[in-house]
Amino acid sequence: MKKIFLILFLLTLILFSLHSSANAQNITLTIKSEPSGANVFIDRELKGTTPYTIKLEKGEHLIRVAVDAYWRPYIEKKNITEDTTLNVKLMPINELSYDRGLKSFQSGSYKSARSHFEKAVSGKGRVIPEAYFYLAIIDRMESKDTSAKHNLKKFINLNPQKGQFMETYPEIYKDTLNYSVKISHFLLGEIYRKNYEWANAATAYKLAIPDYKRFIDEKSKPSYEQIRKLREKVNKNPDNYGAQIQLGYLFELKGKLFQAMMSYRDAAKKIYAKSPEFMKKYGKLLESE
Repeated sequence: MKKIFLILFLLTLILFSLHSSANAQNITLTIKSEPSGANVFIDRELKGTTPYTIKLEKGEHLIRVAVDAYWRPYIEKKNITEDTTLNVKLMPINELSYDRGLKSFQSGSYKSARSHFEKAVSGKGRVIPEAYFYLAIIDRMESKDTSAKHNLKKFINLNPQKGQFMETYPEIYKDTLNYSVKISHFLLGEIYRKNYEWANAATAYKLAIPDYKRFIDEKSKPSYEQIRKLREKVNKNPDNYGAQIQLGYLFELKGKLFQAMMSYRDAAKKIYAKSPEFMKKYGKLLESE
């Protein structure tokens, strides 16, 4: 009889142990990632790729989610005590480099900033257009005109043309304007002007003007009489940037590229000055070298 009780007692212990073990294994961990298809490592062992679901014992587990060398891996030790879904957003190394470059730039560490920004445009994955913009600013500080032109053109070509002038200039209703793109055209003009490239400078300054075509009367004849009248308008009202733009256009048609360049440049600066937000962000860049 005693043997029977002993056997039953042992069986109870075994069943309890098995039940406890089953409960310990009954924790579900689901890992999703952006981008998907990332490798999932749990306790340093490769388990599969996202999206991935696994049963785990309760307790601490080292979780690593990684794509390749161009993405920063997610690594964290988590104490998992209940069913858990882990959503991981991986960041490209390019974006990390840009963030570090921006911090270095803002602190005045331009050499370090250049290094980070160059990584942000040279790595695999999404290129960060803004990195080209800051590289161009650093180039200008160091009088590297050729490199500055290259980086400004890269930025302009890569940057989407979204509107930010709309609230400041309600009469401009084309959604094709962007502060940073416009100032990039202006900075290109400054480089061309510095190197006596009047034609290129005139074009760059013209493109720096928000929706410049709206202020140009293409039917107007490029006569010196018309130029004289426009000059009088501008002299009477220096804030009349519309007349200034039309004046630049007539000079351009007449082949007076230096005058066209300066007219477009003055008009752009007058328009920029009307936006406190623009001047706060880019005002220092408008200062002549």
